[in-house]
Amino acid sequence: MDINTPVLLIGLAFLAAGILLIVKQLKSMKNNTASVMAKVSGYHTEMRHDSDGRNTVVYYPVMRYYASGKWYEKKSSVGRGSQKYGIGERVELLYDPQRPEEFIIAGDKAMLILGIIAALLGIGVCVLSFFAK
Repeated sequence: MDINTPVLLIGLAFLAAGILLIVKQLKSMKNNTASVMAKVSGYHTEMRHDSDGRNTVVYYPVMRYYASGKWYEKKSSVGRGSQKYGIGERVELLYDPQRPEEFIIAGDKAMLILGIIAALLGIGVCVLSFFAK
């Protein structure tokens, strides 16, 4: 049985990236145990350019919240192609009591799902490498 090494390496890269995303998200979910209601104060936008020359805007919600005796206004680490929340909308955050500036949006599993998809894709490509010529 021949193995297509470049395809196998691509599969392993996707698998590793997926596992890293899953582990990072699970660690974040474990550490972020304190809950607070935050207000969406705005959006940080970034322009992304893909290999086809298309531009995509990614919106990161900026959250304002009070935790551990201090006000914070921080952008979320997770962005989307649309503004999911309205300006002024109240959203529950989970933050790390030891590092209140670190938070995740309660119930947002986007990064966990992305990690699972990447890992499964990596497994599929690794299997495919055994059959690709």
